[in-house]
Amino acid sequence: MLNVKIVSAKRSCLGYREKIETEFDERLSRRKSLETTPVRVETWDPHYTWLTYEEVRHAAELMGCGFVQLGLPTGQEAKVGIYSNNRPEWDITQLACCMFSYVVVPLYDSQSVEAQTYIINQTELKTICVDNEAKIEKLLKAKSELPTLETIVCFDGRVSNATAGLVQAHGWKLLLYEQLKALGEEKPTPIRPAKPDDMFIILYTSGTTGMPKGVVLKQKSVAAEVESIYRVFKVSRLSVVSWLLVEMKDELFDLLVLF
Repeated sequence: MLNVKIVSAKRSCLGYREKIETEFDERLSRRKSLETTPVRVETWDPHYTWLTYEEVRHAAELMGCGFVQLGLPTGQEAKVGIYSNNRPEWDITQLACCMFSYVVVPLYDSQSVEAQTYIINQTELKTICVDNEAKIEKLLKAKSELPTLETIVCFDGRVSNATAGLVQAHGWKLLLYEQLKALGEEKPTPIRPAKPDDMFIILYTSGTTGMPKGVVLKQKSVAAEVESIYRVFKVSRLSVVSWLLVEMKDELFDLLVLF
């Protein structure tokens, strides 16, 4: 395992909220009905659960080791797809890829099945991480057109037996996020950190004039952007910087929040 001293090891790094069910009076909605029967709706818990820097680093390293055990060779030849909404596992997967020099390839809900199939085939993805079972089902619908795909990792802690059976019947491997980390913990592998000129991520455009086009962002480009934050905003090295990659109208935008 990586043996380094992290200054902010015990400080909060990634926060997340759980979805919860709540009730509201139908009369408070904009609907015409004035029935008083409470309606249950899904919303977000106002309280955050935080992972420390050390927890995030450790999870990323275990995940990277798990990728190696699945047969992904460390280095730029291997690419990992991330087909998920924003959540801590998205960033942890990204960090795992950096630790072992893998290239990140994001996929988005707003992309058509044809566009996603094109991206997966062009980058020859063997492994895709998804956030839930619905994404697995979507990939299964295009299974005959995805010859390179071998493994799906699901961030959620459960997948139905029916869906798992369909994945297995097609010859794909299916692992839950915790199972992948456990696999990495069983057999630790020395990390292979990415170099400045290595590819960090391949971002695909919306494809408004045809199929999506991949844009390569290198590791040194990301480092330069982080350094520019300190110089332009004149924040101290002890300030907290929140970096969120979000999809908006098929494009990827950087949102930076300084505390």
